[in-house]
Amino acid sequence: MLDQLARGTRVINIDQSWLSETCFQRRRWRRRGQVNSMDEKQVNPRIAMLMAIDTAGSVYLSLTQTNTDHKVFCMFLTHLTKKLATEMPNWRDGCLFLCDGAKYQSCAESRRHMEHLGMRVCISAPYSYAAAPIELAFAWFKSTELNPEKAKTGKK
Repeated sequence: MLDQLARGTRVINIDQSWLSETCFQRRRWRRRGQVNSMDEKQVNPRIAMLMAIDTAGSVYLSLTQTNTDHKVFCMFLTHLTKKLATEMPNWRDGCLFLCDGAKYQSCAESRRHMEHLGMRVCISAPYSYAAAPIELAFAWFKSTELNPEKAKTGKK
């Protein structure tokens, strides 16, 4: 990876997370004697986030209310590569995609689709949080109140 970065390769890290609540703040200042717990607004059904972040800090995000499987992942890749083509027509020459070893990312169907799209891919070990910049993006996204106006969530 260091060699790729030294060459100026645009590394695009892709992963998935979910939102099952709107407030991820776990601590707060309080007066002595006040309750320290915070209300958590549950999101039902949960929202799946497929996100990509590149070495320049560009973020690409898709929100769904489905479980992420290889079909959803491949659809995200198709739309991502179409977007990249509008930004940089020769993206295939200078991009490397970093994915973790999650089954939906590394299964034969996903690998075939990535090959069909002309993607150069590096698959890291699963749960390699320290080596995946996308995890910092997820942490930043989940570090605040996502629904400050308390808008109703769900199907009703």
